Amino acid sequence: MRLDSLSQKIEALRRFFTEYIGKEGLPGVTVAVRQGGALVWEDAFGIRDDRGTPMTSDTIFGIASMSKGVTCAALAALEAEGKVSFMDRADKYIPGLRVKNIPPESLLIHHLATHSAGVPPLPLLAWSLANHVTEQELSPEESAKLDERRRESTSKVDSIQDIIGYLRDGDYQPLGQPGMYNSYSNDSFALLSAVVDNAAGTPLERVLRERIFEPLGMTRSILDQDASEAARLGTITELFDKKDGAFKSDTAWDIAPPYRGCGWIKSTAGDMARFYEALSFGGTVGGREVLPGANVLYGSRFAEPPHDSAYCYGLMKHPFRAGGREYCVVEHAGGLHGVATKGGFVKDGGGISAAVLCNWEDAAVSPLLAAVFSVMLGHPLDSSYYFWPEPDDEPIEPRAYTGRYHQDERFADDIVVEEQGGGLVSARAEGAKTLLHCGTTKFIAETPGKIRERWDQYQFFLDESGEAKRLRVGSRIYARMD
Repeated sequence: MRLDSLSQKIEALRRFFTEYIGKEGLPGVTVAVRQGGALVWEDAFGIRDDRGTPMTSDTIFGIASMSKGVTCAALAALEAEGKVSFMDRADKYIPGLRVKNIPPESLLIHHLATHSAGVPPLPLLAWSLANHVTEQELSPEESAKLDERRRESTSKVDSIQDIIGYLRDGDYQPLGQPGMYNSYSNDSFALLSAVVDNAAGTPLERVLRERIFEPLGMTRSILDQDASEAARLGTITELFDKKDGAFKSDTAWDIAPPYRGCGWIKSTAGDMARFYEALSFGGTVGGREVLPGANVLYGSRFAEPPHDSAYCYGLMKHPFRAGGREYCVVEHAGGLHGVATKGGFVKDGGGISAAVLCNWEDAAVSPLLAAVFSVMLGHPLDSSYYFWPEPDDEPIEPRAYTGRYHQDERFADDIVVEEQGGGLVSARAEGAKTLLHCGTTKFIAETPGKIRERWDQYQFFLDESGEAKRLRVGSRIYARMD
């Protein structure tokens, strides 16, 4: 059914959010939607602690990796001031930075900001989190995993120098030279935090406050690892976890000192929707430039869908299909303990921008943001979201893709790809999935009845002999181990 009036759209979204949150059992959610330079819908659902305190629209959440776009906006502002360029060498601002087997002159800030520095998924963030965890009630399994991470860590990863040292001397192999591969790297954004510090001559926290939050009126946003400063702003959510089938909240915010601009901003749905709205208008709102240089974050330097998704500077461009039409959505998601978030805008969509924040890490919030974009564009709620080529014929030589693939970031993971019945199967710790060929070297790891997400998308990279040596799952690249 076509929804013509704004009131019809908001009512449809409110019903959808209520039903979805109830069905998925999400503890607390806030949403803010802007269009044409105005806030058109802001709402809150559920609770912000296990004592049943109602969620409110001004509740502050961690936004996790949504922070990356804000950090890059700070870099863009500094670039507009002539203090830095995305095309500068990274070691100009981070003395001593060396990535194994990569000439330092070839590693640019651009590569760090696009996850194309050649840095594979590394365990450094997991080590930092494990060594700075706030004491909380953990299950025996959680405690065992935490202890294992502490034992294996060669550093507590207290500072940016620890990351620099590991990139220089650590036990890993680069994926390739800068620009060859895109593989999501939290470590690269930790380095970007230091780039901002040194380029501005003042800490990232102050740069964000003066160049982003204050100009945009984001009065409830702050870069604050342990949330102590955010809590003083009032109305901050607690963090939910599910133990033995029941939710329990705590205030044990994840802490990883060198990863500030990577994922540690605290904000509200309203503030983040305002940020994405400013980006959608190229940094100009109401005839006033509030985010200088914002266009560079997702502009012509990066490929446009529908050819494929593209990681820009702290943002992702995705093809978006709704009502039989194709759009481009620019967005980012985030996840940490007690944090599941997503926000963005429709490119050339008249300022349609939104943010959805939840206080449970395992919450699937993508369908909520997808519904917002679909409805605000005047299309049905069930319009598809991520576009990926549809399955076609089986691969001619499936054996070229078989093998064990590994990555060891926050969640160490092995994927075994095997032949089965003339096709391919992907086996992981949580079970096996059929791999459906989607043309070239792309596949879908299909789960019947499940909405396809980024991590269901597989792309193999072949060497000169035609054998797969690397596998991208979602946004991370796994290395073949045999």
